[in-house]
Amino acid sequence: MYISGSGQNADANPANGQIYVVRFYVEGEPGKKIVVSLPSNQYLNHSQKSKRLRIKKFYFGCGLSKRGRAKIKGNGRSKLLCIGAKVKIGANHPAGLYTSTIPFEVNYK
Repeated sequence: MYISGSGQNADANPANGQIYVVRFYVEGEPGKKIVVSLPSNQYLNHSQKSKRLRIKKFYFGCGLSKRGRAKIKGNGRSKLLCIGAKVKIGANHPAGLYTSTIPFEVNYK
């Protein structure tokens, strides 16, 4: 995600059709409910400087409920599932490309 500015929020919310959103399907036992969970205290790291942005909030969207829940359809595959995030840009954060690898879990409910 390319970020610039200061004192503002950067949102990547699936509900708004934004591009910086993780999109995926889950395959499993038809009819089973699933829940997606993410760890707290995650960051985006600047590509060239030792600066990072704390992720303030994760958004669930597309086929996921606001609480990260969905159901495996009869064909053994979920609908398209999406996760986005919100970060606060501080005065000391340089413009540039921020990236991260964030683990998430999908479990049967």
